[in-house]
Amino acid sequence: MAEPESDSVSSNNMARIPDCLFSSVQNKVKDYSNGYIHLDLYVLDKAEFEFSLYPKESKGPLIDAVAHLISDLKTNYNVVGFCILECPTETVLLTMLFGWL
Repeated sequence: MAEPESDSVSSNNMARIPDCLFSSVQNKVKDYSNGYIHLDLYVLDKAEFEFSLYPKESKGPLIDAVAHLISDLKTNYNVVGFCILECPTETVLLTMLFGWL
């Protein structure tokens, strides 16, 4: 994560869940009933998602793991917003979304 983004995450007390485990999310957001999901697609494993404009060098989470986490969040929390970034075209994004959400 670039320094300006990291500073913003820290200063706004945003939870980062790099392991895609729902138990990790629950520990960080247990005092909240509403949630906003921000997903940067560049964190995905580039072997599965090659479309990122800024691919991560290290192995990221698999799409299925992210999809399950999002599903669990939608089931257990009031998701009031959802933002997906770092994708070159809406066509690719929509194709991916309809396959795993």
